[in-house]
Amino acid sequence: MIVQNKENSAYHSRITSPSCNESIKIDCCFPFLSLFRRDKGKYLHYDYDILRGGFYYEDNKDSKSKNLFSNNKKRLSIEKKAIFNDDEITITSDEPNPSFCQPRKYDSTNVLKKLRELMIENGIDVYIIPSEDEHQSEYKSGSDKRREFISGFTGSNGIAVVSLNNAALSTDGRYFLQAESQLDSNWFLIKQGVKGYLSWEDWAIHECSKSDSNDRKVISVDPKLISITTGDHLKLKCLNSRIEFKPLMNNLTDGVWGDKKPLRSLIPIFKYDLEYSGEEVSSKISRVRNILKIKESFGIVIIALDEIAWLLNLRGVDDVPYIPVFFSYVILTLDKLYFYINEKKVTDDVRKYLNDQIGDGEYEIKRYNKIWDDLALICFSNDNDKLSIILPINSTFALFNSLRGFEKYKFSNDIEVLKSIKNGVELKGMLNSNLKDSIALIRYFAWLEEQLIRFKKTDINEYEGGVKSESFRSEMEDYKGLSFETISSTGANASIIHYSPSFEVNSIIDGEKIYLCDSGGQYFDGTTDITRTMHFMRPSAEEKKTYTLVLKGHISVASAVFPQGTTGGVLDILARRPLWEYGLDYRHGTGHGIGCFNNIHEGPVGIGAGERYGGILQAGNVISDEPGYYKDGEFGIRIESDLEIIEWEDHKGNNGLNYLRFKYLTMVPMCQKLIDRKLLSKFEKRWLNEFHSKCREMVLPHLEALRDERAIQWLVRETTAL
Repeated sequence: MIVQNKENSAYHSRITSPSCNESIKIDCCFPFLSLFRRDKGKYLHYDYDILRGGFYYEDNKDSKSKNLFSNNKKRLSIEKKAIFNDDEITITSDEPNPSFCQPRKYDSTNVLKKLRELMIENGIDVYIIPSEDEHQSEYKSGSDKRREFISGFTGSNGIAVVSLNNAALSTDGRYFLQAESQLDSNWFLIKQGVKGYLSWEDWAIHECSKSDSNDRKVISVDPKLISITTGDHLKLKCLNSRIEFKPLMNNLTDGVWGDKKPLRSLIPIFKYDLEYSGEEVSSKISRVRNILKIKESFGIVIIALDEIAWLLNLRGVDDVPYIPVFFSYVILTLDKLYFYINEKKVTDDVRKYLNDQIGDGEYEIKRYNKIWDDLALICFSNDNDKLSIILPINSTFALFNSLRGFEKYKFSNDIEVLKSIKNGVELKGMLNSNLKDSIALIRYFAWLEEQLIRFKKTDINEYEGGVKSESFRSEMEDYKGLSFETISSTGANASIIHYSPSFEVNSIIDGEKIYLCDSGGQYFDGTTDITRTMHFMRPSAEEKKTYTLVLKGHISVASAVFPQGTTGGVLDILARRPLWEYGLDYRHGTGHGIGCFNNIHEGPVGIGAGERYGGILQAGNVISDEPGYYKDGEFGIRIESDLEIIEWEDHKGNNGLNYLRFKYLTMVPMCQKLIDRKLLSKFEKRWLNEFHSKCREMVLPHLEALRDERAIQWLVRETTAL
């Protein structure tokens, strides 16, 4: 018997055939496994199709003429064994938990070899490859995934450091398991925040210092991809270690990538109508210019893509996955706006729109890369030496260096703050988009439960589940796409905080295990981010206990009342305390701001520990509430809903301050089977009953209009009072 293994993977099974007395390791995460058995001059060809859950076979006189996708294939059902012409094929797992399916490792040998050749040509001993793009964006276009291209690690956070002999990848606790599964033997994993590991900066310095050569050592990075803070910190470390810090505007990773590097989208940008934005561009520009006058500044530089999209009421298509933004820069002065973009993306309609909104002659469209030449010219052409230029807090090292000695500058995140406080039209849209998303998810969970329990399906994988959930979303009005890659995870996969299945790498959804679905939608009127953890059969006592502890933390945040001036760091303990009381915790923030048909993660507000959560919570912010718990290799739990911050009109503090509270936007019920009622207080039970009553009130009429009886029955059952 011949076994043909199409790809390598981190998760394998074994096939044994008694007649040939062999045990062969095969890939069980890749969709197809091909088996051939010679029988009387013919090749019997069998494909095991994991995506469809069975073996397929066909006869071929010549194995070279086989067609993996032939329509004449017949299906052989399989659970543990299958009989092929007296050969018994047994599938057993090498892993303790067969649902723990991870991505295959990436072979980085050749790309590292080519990168090191370029490093030697440029006199570089250590080269740093950040995750960020030129705009410090969270989500990257294909052309900006340089760190992923070099290392194979696909997590959103991390930095690669390559020396002439070694390579290291540094990331945080959310991605330890993922990085270990994706990095090949060329890489060393630096676990950020874990005792015993150097920081990536110190590792880079150490690699430079190891050589016995008397030549001056050099560390380099593309300055467009790092923040001022990172650049200054690295520059100082190099200085203290007698190492040269040599920024290179020409990216070496791009040199390795060559003509295989993905191209940026040329799809035209489009205007975001007033019925969704709620404010004219002219009004937004006027508000920003008022801030410039107050801060004694003549201009402001904007590099964040979501801020530019918000300011100009424009949106993009396919520049960045999941986010309707576009690559550009803006310099706004007291009398003119400079818009740096690929001009092929600007249609005549958009030009006319900008003329109407800003004024003909009061703005200028310029080549995208021209900003590196223009910034200093604009600064030095200002004739009032008392005025400053405002740079964004997340300015890149290259942007700061482009000032070329201009010393009157200050840092601010004013536009980020303005954008985060949504107007009435945007808030109405956020509520409406959450309702639509809730309807879609309720329909999905009802469908999935029916497939697993009533029809006893054992061939639905995580990726197919995610696709099905999006199909329900696509039926909603003004749906434009996902707001991030769907996290559809069963069993042990749910313990990987940011796990996402793909067509090639996934596991079958197991109704006897926890299922975590974290997903969101982009609608013209808003953006959503919702997570529910489900169990369709009989959860264990541990699963119920930890789910309920997470739920208690979620309710504690959602029901919080707090004075104006409160930061998200203050509220974080509310979510964690129920877990802490049992010695448990989670390795991610508790909440983040959410944009309106814009970025799914929006600053400056959030809930969590550390400086990044220092933004002041204000009425009009929309924020997520998402505590969790993850038991490595077994299961994961997260509950996430979107909340609007509103003023508590009936309450004034004794200090005269207004108080704020949350308005719950998401209308998807909690999983009744996972709730341990004994752990809930009277207040928590009352809160949950009131929430479930609201879910039924808001969603049921829409399900009835859709005549989705399956979803109606599911909603009624899941919203039954405790």
